[in-house]
Amino acid sequence: MAVRMFELPSCTSCRNAAAWLARRGIACEKRHVWNQRPTRQELADIASRHPGGAQALLSCRSIRFKELGLSGRTFTDEALLDLLSEEPRLLRRPIISDGHGVVIGFDRRSLEGMFG
Repeated sequence: MAVRMFELPSCTSCRNAAAWLARRGIACEKRHVWNQRPTRQELADIASRHPGGAQALLSCRSIRFKELGLSGRTFTDEALLDLLSEEPRLLRRPIISDGHGVVIGFDRRSLEGMFG
C-alpha cells in the first residue's frame, strides 16, 4: 500500500512531516483532512493500527474541541469514531499511514521507526 497522509496544508506539523518524507524520497498520497475527510471506516482502520486507538486521533487542543465544549468529556472508541468522522477539525494532524503502521502528529522518532 502507498503511504497516505491526511493533512491540512496550512498546518505546520503537516508541512514538516511532508518535508521529512520528501527529503527521504518517500512519495505519499495527500488528502486534505477537511475537504476529503476520512470515512468512519478509514478512521476505525487507523485507530486499530495505532497503540493509542481512537483516543490518539482526538486533538484536545483544537479550536473546534473548545467550541463544542468537549473538555472533561469521555467517549467510547465507537462514539469517538462517530464524532471524528462528522467533525474532522477534531483530528490530530497529520495522520500518516503506510498500510501497516500509523503515525499521528509530526513525530520524527515514530516516522524513523516506520520508514527506517
